[in-house]
Amino acid sequence: MMWRRRLFFLSFTLLLGSSACHAILGLDEPVVADAGPDADAGDERAPAEGDGSAEADVGPVGDGSNDVAVVDAGCWADVVLVDNTWEDLLNTPVPQPATATGVSNRASYDASVPGEVYDNVTKLTWLLEPDGGTSPSGTRADAIAACASRGARLPTRMELITIQNWYPVDDATAGADQAVFPDTVEAYYWSTTPTSSNVKWGWGVAFYTGGAGTNLGFDTAASLLRYRCVRGPAPSRPTHRYEISQACNIVRDNGTRLEWERGRGKSGKYIQAEAYCQSLPPAGRNEWRVPTYSELSSLLYTKRENPAIDTLAFETEQGNYWTSTLPNRAPNHRVVVPFSTGSTTDIRNDDVPDLWARCVRTMD
Repeated sequence: MMWRRRLFFLSFTLLLGSSACHAILGLDEPVVADAGPDADAGDERAPAEGDGSAEADVGPVGDGSNDVAVVDAGCWADVVLVDNTWEDLLNTPVPQPATATGVSNRASYDASVPGEVYDNVTKLTWLLEPDGGTSPSGTRADAIAACASRGARLPTRMELITIQNWYPVDDATAGADQAVFPDTVEAYYWSTTPTSSNVKWGWGVAFYTGGAGTNLGFDTAASLLRYRCVRGPAPSRPTHRYEISQACNIVRDNGTRLEWERGRGKSGKYIQAEAYCQSLPPAGRNEWRVPTYSELSSLLYTKRENPAIDTLAFETEQGNYWTSTLPNRAPNHRVVVPFSTGSTTDIRNDDVPDLWARCVRTMD
């Protein structure tokens, strides 16, 4: 048997320059329901659409409710299944650079097909420009049409982030692995992801020397950005993206296969962030650590601001959060991610005292 409680929330939107959503949660008495079997994780090369699970009668997506299932499994004996309302989430493990420590899923590519790069981690196929050309530019409509003509599509913000490179080999290298993506130029690249405050504006992802941040505020009809096309299933909207452990206050992301500290974390210098994560109990799983830039970016909920995260799943501060990623040409600095708007990524000296840490570990 599986216990289910209904988790209701009411969102009030205040328009004051940009929109911000505030969720208010309450719990009803549990009701009895039959448990469904777990579903297969999907095909190795292309993640299956849907939520990858078979819970009993979870209700329609976006119906203003959240279903709760209680399952006996250690830390996961009391699990909250959070309804998902956002498509721009990665449904695969997050590729990690070769220089990162304590991580799995290191970036790996197959360029055996001329003009294509297959990502062995995300299972996406990226298209290169023919005849040694560089990435073209245009409006977002131009980019979408050009990709469609090649049997491809424009990527999401998070998909582009998976091929960013914060570790270029020299000062003249754009923020992508030039051995794999030689057509990359230092510029912003279009994504399909809209901003939170204006549906006519979209996210551009920057590929620059020393790394790349994401930036809000490009007019999709007037701005001319570079673009790169991709093939592979577009990210779906699983019914339940996150699972919350009530017993251990942990959030499990079934798309990226990462487990996160649910609370807002701890503020301090970077060395204090590392010590804090290492002090958390492992509970029989992988050790906690400071996340990489791409891992932390996978939590950005660009549909909202203040904070730019799913507040049904996480507690968070609106300031900058540490990552373990070291930017090129900036010793003793780390890449940080803002959770106010989720916009331009920045770097900070390791000794800055008031940045936050949210710890992560890889699921077994």
